[in-house]
Amino acid sequence: MTCAVFEVETGLELRLSYGNDVVRWQLFRGVDREKLEGRLVASGMPLSQAAAMSLESLMFREGLSSRDDADEISGRGVGLAAVKAELDRLGGSVWVETGPGAGTRLRFHVPSNPPVKSFRGNSAPLEIAI
Repeated sequence: MTCAVFEVETGLELRLSYGNDVVRWQLFRGVDREKLEGRLVASGMPLSQAAAMSLESLMFREGLSSRDDADEISGRGVGLAAVKAELDRLGGSVWVETGPGAGTRLRFHVPSNPPVKSFRGNSAPLEIAI
């Protein structure tokens, strides 16, 4: 697995890849917390409960997206949830600094000796390059 950040015309792009699979995120707008909370409330969660959640819990919640429309890459609430699941599996963590219009900073911590388990049924150790 590799992780790389590239400067693109609109900001930064984070690319995670494993073999031929590549996931890309463009990080430049900041995260609109109110929009995420509104999506949860629209799905039936009480506003007080959504408002009490940490920003990280909102951003990495499976099935939750701030995008109005999904495309072939994003908008379904899968990508960041998958990243968080893999971080949890490796014993890692993530910190988020963001604000609408201010951009987003994601800081990942992965132990130098993560627990080695199979990845997608592959018995080879997981290689992480950051």
